[in-house]
Amino acid sequence: MKRINVLLLVLFTCGVSSAQSYLPINGIDGVYSRVVKVEKSVEIEGNPYFNEDWQSAKVTLVNTKDYKANKARVNFLSKQLEFIENGVIFQVPLRATQKIDFSEPPSVFETSKEGITYQRIDANEQIIWKSVVCSLKDQYSYLAGKNTVLLNIGYGYFVGKDVNSLRKISLSKKDIYALYASDLKGPLEEFIKKEKLNVSKEEDFFRVLKDFTSKSQ
Repeated sequence: MKRINVLLLVLFTCGVSSAQSYLPINGIDGVYSRVVKVEKSVEIEGNPYFNEDWQSAKVTLVNTKDYKANKARVNFLSKQLEFIENGVIFQVPLRATQKIDFSEPPSVFETSKEGITYQRIDANEQIIWKSVVCSLKDQYSYLAGKNTVLLNIGYGYFVGKDVNSLRKISLSKKDIYALYASDLKGPLEEFIKKEKLNVSKEEDFFRVLKDFTSKSQ
């Protein structure tokens, strides 16, 4: 169990009617909402953020406008991109973004036409897309500020050139073999055995894609 500060989000839609409350943000006015936070220290298993730390990011919205956020982070529980502007926390629905490009550490998220956001993972010639589904096991306890909140986190893995043409894969030898030509199956098996890798683990799966592909080229 990990103790973190969880933000209870209360949204106030920002548009023309409420623009006088605070300065509109260039390029995304009418899309974002202000966040009023109530910090509650709770025990939580898992973490709704891709990275708890605020990072700089270039955000491309569905209206093709770009916005440079100096402090931003992805919240998979609320399905929002949170960012700080003039000392105030705002958020944009992930479905309203096309691409989020974090600078450090480098990481890219893209959203499909269906509104699903994926992390892009380049593994040499392969492009793997990772989805994260995050939900609360006990919604009432979370809202009531109880001491214990459990988080369900599920991951999906896909292969494809872009987020709108994906094929689901599993972390398994069968699916990793299918990503290579048949004549590479033998060398691939030897590589996995020699390096003592378990491809059902994400770290080992991506190591095969990166290291073996480099050696086989």
